[in-house]
This record gives sequence, structure tokens and C-alpha cells, in this order.
Amino acid sequence: MIGRARVVDFQSNARLSATFLKLGGEWQYWFKDNYWVVDLAPDYSHTVVVTPNRKNAWILARTPALSVDTLSGIAEKLRAQGVDPCQLRMSPQTGGHQTPDGLCDVIKPE
Repeated sequence: MIGRARVVDFQSNARLSATFLKLGGEWQYWFKDNYWVVDLAPDYSHTVVVTPNRKNAWILARTPALSVDTLSGIAEKLRAQGVDPCQLRMSPQTGGHQTPDGLCDVIKPE
């Protein structure tokens, strides 16, 4: 799926309007700020995006796998944002996590 996003809050650069709909050659942005960046690694290796109502969240990474320590830190940041990290499901990735477990299942101590 191809989509586009544009910044709608230029002070923080953390609120985006995204679309996956293109009509007549133009991308259609119908929502003011439907994705908020709540975490960004200093080296841009990953970012965490949530919807304003905190019902949906995504961890986006440049590599197919993040360390358990990194995922634990992300879980804490999600909790601070009012998102239950245990509701997130990991997408199977070649070279990364292989089953659709919940984030809390991945970060729990053995």
C-alpha cells in the first residue's frame, strides 16, 4: 500500500496527516492530524506513532528487529502516552520476530 503524510504542526513536527487515497492525481488529506509521533530514536532507527485517541499505535523501525531493551523502553513510553503496549501485536519479519505475539510477550523476562 502506498501512502503519503504531511506535517500539520510545524512547531513540533510530530503531528501528521496521512492518506492512502489518491483521486484525480492528488493525494486527499481529509483529517487534520491523524497520527502523532510520540517517540523518535536519536539516530532515527525507530519511531513510535499513535492516533490522537490512543487506540492505535505503530512501532516503525529501519531494521526487522529491535532489541528487547529498546522494545521495553518503547513500552514504557507508550504507557506514559496512555497506550496499553500489551495490546500491540508484533508483525512477523524476515530477520526479525517470527510470530504475531503481543509486545508484552516479547519483552517479558524469561
